[in-house]
Amino acid sequence: MHLGMDIITGFGGPGEHGQRAQMRVARNLSTIMAGAKTAKLPVQIQTTLTNTVSYTFALPNDDYLVALWSDGVAVDDDPGVPATLTFSGVSDTTITGINVLEGYEQQLVASEEGGNLVIRDLLVKDYPIILRLSPTRYVFLPIVSKAPPR
Repeated sequence: MHLGMDIITGFGGPGEHGQRAQMRVARNLSTIMAGAKTAKLPVQIQTTLTNTVSYTFALPNDDYLVALWSDGVAVDDDPGVPATLTFSGVSDTTITGINVLEGYEQQLVASEEGGNLVIRDLLVKDYPIILRLSPTRYVFLPIVSKAPPR
């Protein structure tokens, strides 16, 4: 009879590799969500999925986070299902997609349409993908001219 000692399930299976994967995912998620508070951010999701879940959060630096996934049966190597996301009244924003399971992030292509920010063909998977919306920050520098010597 096995008492369940030294056995870990999920995120990579049993053994030391599985433990490292669990710790990596927990660390990634904790880092991304540090300081986040629930917030309302109007988002419309158009997809063929019937069980899409999303939650929105605000960060202290005025960024927003959107966690998005398909709440169905998890499968190995989920290819994802395309979705179009429309953020009402959001513009002049950079969007970064963050995959906490695989541990990478990349800037996403978005367009402004009628005062809304639109992301097309985002693959929704059976685990959360985090979107970070960062308002574009402008730095204005004074123009300095060098006067000719007198």
